[in-house]
Amino acid sequence: MIVIGREDSETSKFDTITQDSLSMREIIEFFKDEEILKELENNKNLTTIAVQQELISSDIKITLALFDNAKLNVYSKKAIVVKNLDSELEQSFGGKNIIALQ
Repeated sequence: MIVIGREDSETSKFDTITQDSLSMREIIEFFKDEEILKELENNKNLTTIAVQQELISSDIKITLALFDNAKLNVYSKKAIVVKNLDSELEQSFGGKNIIALQ
């Protein structure tokens, strides 16, 4: 069972932004943030993931998160609501709702 962090927990507080489109490059840059890299270095069980969700409005919500392979927890870091994905990001998802980034 995968557990999503509770709203009141420190690890689940994250920003949600809205923009027209999102690229794979933007996602990679987000995960290169110094704070994220430090978390990854301090816990080797963490994997970076992007989760895609189609909203009722036909917009796409991409949640950027860290997945703890040992505890099966997801720690959301940022959510982006967009109208469309660039072709590289769309291809990376390949019809799936989640991708793991290395």
